[in-house]
Amino acid sequence: MICRLNKHNMFVKLLALYFVSLVFGAMNIGIIGSLLKFIAFLPAFWWLLTKHSITLSRALLSAIFFLGFASLSVFWSIDVSSSLVQDVGTLSLLILLCVSSGYKYSAQDIEFLKKALVWSSRITAIVVLFTGGSYESRIVLNGLLTEDPNYLCTYYLFVIANATELILSSAKHTHKWIYILEMGLYLMLVIASGSRGGTLAITMAIAVIVIGSLIQNKVSFKTLFLLVLLTMVVLGLVLLSPYVLPENVLRRFYIQEIIDSRGTGRYQIWQDYLHVFGQSSIWRQLIGYGAGGLPELAKLQRLNKIIVSHNVFVERLIGVGIVGLMLFISMLWQFFKITFIKRDLFSMAVFVGILGIFLSTSFGGKPYWNILIYIICLKQFIVYKETNNEKFLEK
Repeated sequence: MICRLNKHNMFVKLLALYFVSLVFGAMNIGIIGSLLKFIAFLPAFWWLLTKHSITLSRALLSAIFFLGFASLSVFWSIDVSSSLVQDVGTLSLLILLCVSSGYKYSAQDIEFLKKALVWSSRITAIVVLFTGGSYESRIVLNGLLTEDPNYLCTYYLFVIANATELILSSAKHTHKWIYILEMGLYLMLVIASGSRGGTLAITMAIAVIVIGSLIQNKVSFKTLFLLVLLTMVVLGLVLLSPYVLPENVLRRFYIQEIIDSRGTGRYQIWQDYLHVFGQSSIWRQLIGYGAGGLPELAKLQRLNKIIVSHNVFVERLIGVGIVGLMLFISMLWQFFKITFIKRDLFSMAVFVGILGIFLSTSFGGKPYWNILIYIICLKQFIVYKETNNEKFLEK
């Protein structure tokens, strides 16, 4: 099947622009949400002008089912206004997933999009280092660009996964020392944020790369050496942290501190919301109280707790019920399968890291959107071969 190369170059560039503009996800401009949503309009508008088609896959169908169900929950929500705000984001993500499925991507396209994701982490770090402030001695983004420290850590997932992959790669890279230093910088930023959930997410992402590299390289001596070197870097940062970070930030990572505070009250919050869910009617247990309805439920039940669940799965259970939670888990599984089938350690590591942050926050942040879109592009990846001076597609 003959294919014109570079036919969709503009779409790939616009999607890369959206990826690299990740830090603008921290700029809230009202009911629409972040400035990033306006940038997301560009690839969608280009698709509307040039393509008008999508490619259905199990992953995309699962996303349509879950995101569609979550959007429809506005009709039975106990807080319609909050559900409408969430619907703007939900439908934006669904549109981006659909339009991204309408194209085929070459190896060069995938690499270009991957670099855009990595640079989005670097740009975020630069912004944090030069404009970031502090809250309780934790490094944060506040002011015009504002982001929760837990969510901010997910912005670094792309560059850390990329650096770990390149450090452990069997290919010859003359700049591996640079990647080691770069990784050390981002790990220090994560620790300085005081985010235990973010640290867990980063650790899970690194573990995926390490285990995957060991399996793919069949535990070569070079890989083992690089693994030891990487471990030394992490241990060095741990030993260095007491000298450069405030005591109250470091205490957040002490095991006894976590036990005594019951995860800074998270365990009690989960128990309270699950108790309310267990006391709900069968109808509410099946379809929930509406996406975004959890804060209103907290007020009605007089829980006297922070009106967020600090857990995406609890949030989904309360918001869209058992049906919505099962659709959500099914969607996550379908996307994870693509990373496994494609043997793409980068996307697998970031995706697993996002799952890690789900365990302690109510939302995965904009990186959650971006890795889903990237995985859809990976699903549409094809290999170009030259045959008789003509260009063919190999599925």
